[in-house]
Amino acid sequence: MALKKEHALEARILGDQLADLRAGLFVSMPISAILSGLILTVQALSGGGFAAAIWFLVVNAINAARLGLARYQLKETGHQDDLTGISQRLRRFGILALLAGFAWSFLAVLTAGYTTPQAPLHLIILAGISAGAVTYGSSYAAAAINFITPPLLITAACLLATGNFEAYVLAFAVLLFLGGLVRAVFVGQARFREASRLTHEAERLAAEMERNSREDHLTALLNRRGLEHAISQLENKDGPFVAMLIDLDGFKSVNDTYGHRTGDEL
Repeated sequence: MALKKEHALEARILGDQLADLRAGLFVSMPISAILSGLILTVQALSGGGFAAAIWFLVVNAINAARLGLARYQLKETGHQDDLTGISQRLRRFGILALLAGFAWSFLAVLTAGYTTPQAPLHLIILAGISAGAVTYGSSYAAAAINFITPPLLITAACLLATGNFEAYVLAFAVLLFLGGLVRAVFVGQARFREASRLTHEAERLAAEMERNSREDHLTALLNRRGLEHAISQLENKDGPFVAMLIDLDGFKSVNDTYGHRTGDEL
């Protein structure tokens, strides 16, 4: 029983993570589309429009898939305690985030290893979208990490390959930035899960207290309040219904004289 309750609680926490991740996508995906459009514009003006157009289409196709998955799952009516099902849904978002991360890694190709005059602008946009991924996806660390790790690692590798001191310093800064984002997203996920856990445990405790207030704690039978509640639930249903009340004369004296165990047996 305890294990079943633990699984149900974990499923509800994952469900909260899934809901928060979906909500964040409806904000972050339009921002991603705008930023990718800015990169396309800059590349087109600098003479690299064809490759940038292909990249732009790929990035936004993945964005559309992520939004489509989020919208589809808003309509999905799976059981909220289905731990396996919710885990699989979160995993799909993680896979799409990884694909998006690889797509953004191709900024290194568009800028010839971050050596073109437009490279600083691309680096700024990449840093911004990486921070945004952590901001809007911190409830589920895997998705954010899958997105930010490929482009930032490839950026650091390209800068190291440049071979000058300034590039080495910038590569170190990129790796430090990546490490900070990874730590931040794990901290954010831990705090989100703890808040979700406390919320659901409070709801469960309130439900137990409400149920106990309607039952006799010795016999588990409905008390007066529980009976009134049960009758009120039947008001909108077709009858007839019968309620039988049994009044045992002197029952209190039996309990007081012989104890509650004897009273329960009686």
